Amino acid sequence: MVELLALGLACGLGAALLKPDRVRLKMTAVCLLHAATMLATAWTSGVGVIALRGLAGVWAGLMLWMAISMISRAERPERASGVFVTVQTLAQLILAAALPVTVVPRFGINGALVVLAGISVLTALAAAVGPDRFTPLARPAGGHARLEFRPMAGLLAAFLFLAFIVAIWVYLEPLAALSGLTPQQAGLAVAVALGMQVLGGAAATALGRR
Repeated sequence: MVELLALGLACGLGAALLKPDRVRLKMTAVCLLHAATMLATAWTSGVGVIALRGLAGVWAGLMLWMAISMISRAERPERASGVFVTVQTLAQLILAAALPVTVVPRFGINGALVVLAGISVLTALAAAVGPDRFTPLARPAGGHARLEFRPMAGLLAAFLFLAFIVAIWVYLEPLAALSGLTPQQAGLAVAVALGMQVLGGAAATALGRR
């Protein structure tokens, strides 16, 4: 819960405060810091784990800020967003299926954290050769934009919808236990949900303009 709250706050603050320049340096550093936090979590216990998960959320939120920055500047942002959701969810599905049967039985949860740290290092390498600056977004005349009721209501609906989804993911294990599901059944539910999310992201990519 702390990690996802920190992710949301960091993404919002990044959008408000960070300038779209020197992106390579910023994102490479953020990805390496995320990797270091993953490794540190593997050798921490107690309250320290919660603190480090919050810190990992900060770095992940800044990564998400970069992705959203690119999407918002794309020629077809609805298609770019669909591609992002599809690829991200597909990666989650692969890891959710592979780690419990490969790394975790032998090395435990620490092994999974080391794998995630390795992925963050690969992401840092990608960031190092990515764009170094983003074109500034157009600003409305007068410097301020005022949202009318309908777009504001749409944004609020999207916020509540995503908040509901995140709440389910955060408390999935206790909710599954209260529902009488075994850990294996809960894992299957995760795989099915991610698979359907991949299909939904693909549909959004194909049908975004409609």
